Amino acid sequence: MAATSMRGGVLALLVKLRQRPRTDGELESLHRIVASLGKLKGVAMKLGQHMSYCDSTLPEDVRAALAALQTHSQPMPVSRVTKILRADLGAAAAQIIESLDPEPLASASIGQVHRARLPDGTPIAVKVQYPGIANAIKADFGPASVAGRLAGWLYPTAHVESFLREAKARALEECDYPAEARHQAELGARYADHEVITIPDVHARYCTAHVLVTSFISGRHLGDWLATNPTQDQRDKIGEALVAFYVGSALRWNVLAGDPHPGNYLITPDGHLAIVDHGCTRTFNAARARLVFEADDRAAAHRAAVDIGSDALLLLRVRFGVAAVLAELGCRTSWSELVKKALAPVATKFEIVLLAPGDRLIEIVREVRDLMGANIKDAKELVEKTPRVLKTTSDRKEAELVKRRLETSGGIVEIRTS
Repeated sequence: MAATSMRGGVLALLVKLRQRPRTDGELESLHRIVASLGKLKGVAMKLGQHMSYCDSTLPEDVRAALAALQTHSQPMPVSRVTKILRADLGAAAAQIIESLDPEPLASASIGQVHRARLPDGTPIAVKVQYPGIANAIKADFGPASVAGRLAGWLYPTAHVESFLREAKARALEECDYPAEARHQAELGARYADHEVITIPDVHARYCTAHVLVTSFISGRHLGDWLATNPTQDQRDKIGEALVAFYVGSALRWNVLAGDPHPGNYLITPDGHLAIVDHGCTRTFNAARARLVFEADDRAAAHRAAVDIGSDALLLLRVRFGVAAVLAELGCRTSWSELVKKALAPVATKFEIVLLAPGDRLIEIVREVRDLMGANIKDAKELVEKTPRVLKTTSDRKEAELVKRRLETSGGIVEIRTS
C-alpha cells in the first residue's frame, strides 16, 4: 500500500515537470522526484527513462536530471545479490561471487548488473533481477496507473485503456530472463559479422529465471561518448547502426527489440555499438511494423499506428525512441534514408540451425563444443535448447561443411538464409 501511494504521489509531481524549475527549492524537488522514481523501479522508473530522452517538451534541466535513470538508481544491497546467486546457481555461484564487484555497473528498472569473472578468467556482466519486481509491475497497472500516463503520452489519439493490457504484457516480458537470454544469443549470431554492431555473448550455464550472465563489454554510454566530441562521421555511423539494428531486425527477421533507451548500449573504444539489454525483444509481424517505421514523421507514425491497433504502443516506443537518440547524436541523414539503408540488399547470410540433437547426445555435444569453442557444459546447454542458430556465415560451402559435421554426429540440421 505504501509503495502504491508513493507511486501516486510521484505521478502527481511528474505533471508539473514541464514547468521549468526556477529556484533552488524547485530544483531540489526535481531531484527528489528522480530519486523516488529510482527507488520505485519497474514501470515508474521506466517512465522516467523514456521522458528523459523521448519527451522534447520537457525543459532541458528536467531531461538531464531524469537521464540518471537510464543506468543508475537506488541499488539493491550486494548481500541480496549474492543470496540470489547462491539460490539460483548453487555451487556454480562461488567463483562469480568471489570475483563480484560490489559496485553495480548499472541499476535499472528490472534488475542490476555487476562485473565479475568466470572460472577461466572471462570478464562477465551479471544481471540479477530485483525480488518481487513482477508483482510490483502488476500493481502499477491498477486504476490511475503509471502505465496509463505512459500510454497516453505516447499515443494520445486513442483510448488509453486499450493499450494497458499490451503495456502490462510487455513490461512483464522483461522479467523473463530465459527468454532474454535466448533472444540475445540469436541476435548475437545474426550480428556476429556486422562491422559496427556488437551483441555480448550469453553464458547459458549461468542463466536462470533471476540471473543473466553475458560477456562484459567495455565502452561509454551515449552521453559520456558525446562528451568526447566524436566526429560527425562517427556520429552518423552509430546512428546508422542503431536504425540497422532496431528497424532492420524487425523488417528483415521479424524480431522487434523494444527498448531503445540510451542506457542499453555502449560505444566501445574501437567504435563499435554494443547493445547490452534485450529484455523487451520479441518476434513480430514485419508487415505491421513497416507501417510505423516507414512513416516520415511523428504524426504519420501515429496515423499508421491507428491502423495497427494491438502492439502499436511498442512500435511507437521504438520508433520515437530511436528517433530521439538520432537527434541527440545530431545525425545528418534523414529517418527515411536511414531506413532505406537498413533494408538495402546485403550479402546473403547462411545460418546453421541445430533443430534437434538426435539420439547420439554425447557425440553432438562434443561436435558443438568444437564448433563453438565452448566448454563441454556450455555445449550441453546449447544442445539442450534447440532449435537454435549455432553459426552464421556468408560462405555457402562453409555452411554445408558445418551441416555435414553436425549430421555425422547425429544432429538434425538445416541451413537458413537471411
